[in-house]
Amino acid sequence: MTNSGRNIQSLQAQSHTPWVGVHVLTEFIFCPRAGLITFETKQEDDDNDDRELQGQQKAQLTYRPYYSLRPIEESLEKALNDLRRLPKLAGGTALVSFLLLLLTGALQAWLLALVIPALILIFGTFNAYPRISYFGKLRDMARKALPREPDPQSVDNTAINWWSLLAAGFDSVPYRDTLKDHSWRVAGKPWRVLRKGSLRIPVWRRRGEAENQAKIRGQHYARMAAYCRLIEKAEGGSSPYGIILFGNSYDGIAIANNQGSRSAFHKGLREARQVIKGKQRWERDPSPPSTGTICSSCPLGKPFTYRPGESDNRPGRLNTSPHLAFGDDGRAYHSECGDRFQWIPPHQKAFAKRLIKY
Repeated sequence: MTNSGRNIQSLQAQSHTPWVGVHVLTEFIFCPRAGLITFETKQEDDDNDDRELQGQQKAQLTYRPYYSLRPIEESLEKALNDLRRLPKLAGGTALVSFLLLLLTGALQAWLLALVIPALILIFGTFNAYPRISYFGKLRDMARKALPREPDPQSVDNTAINWWSLLAAGFDSVPYRDTLKDHSWRVAGKPWRVLRKGSLRIPVWRRRGEAENQAKIRGQHYARMAAYCRLIEKAEGGSSPYGIILFGNSYDGIAIANNQGSRSAFHKGLREARQVIKGKQRWERDPSPPSTGTICSSCPLGKPFTYRPGESDNRPGRLNTSPHLAFGDDGRAYHSECGDRFQWIPPHQKAFAKRLIKY
């Protein structure tokens, strides 16, 4: 048996082997401490976009990006109908105001007859036209996309457009249930799967990142290879590549499911199992990252104000004592990673608040 074959054979799970989710796996590759926190808090592997989109909409006050033509056309038609109803609504208000004028002769009725219908038309139009423009452009983008898909034989990454993939004949299918590979005890669920013939292409989204800002790292190659394996096991098709969409855009990249991607997946799975085993058997925590740049923007190490009761009872929080640090403003701060491992992660906000001195 070759070294490659022996390495694959070593990934076969035993009865005591812990289940590792794809999201948990990628967190371990990013940082063993982040992976262990994610594993211990039992965060579900679910790339469904509903929760993240709700958060992004509140923060950015933008429209939800749709990924099929039908809801775009329905939203456009609704905006057009809202605009068409404005004259009727304004006319009805003017008629009621005129009847009041006849009955009362009050000056206020004249104002109602003139001002309120005008306001209805102005504000209704102001609300409808941006939606008509947005969904109209989106519909045209979807309809006019040229068919284009990655070469399944390519070992290189390829830039893609979502609408071009659908124009090329792919069907977009969301998974309802988590996929499980019992032989390796790996589980996960991509955001979508594109199906065309025997091809089964996993799709997930990099939240909050535009294409020109996103960097493809080792954990992303591993994640894609893991999804490809899960889909091939579940459906029996071929997954020669997977797709990442960037932020709220329709642009992304196809990552080849080549030997490099699979090696990153296999290596990450072994290391995740080792850290989990070390914790479960010997209460051994992983060491801090060797470089502080990993922690600089990690959400688990981001400090937040300590509020007795509220901070201690956040959903999903581990039952650990808060590790407090005081900033120059006199407030107490802590973080998820800091509480779990009783330290102050070198997050950029920790330096900004002087929790860590330069």
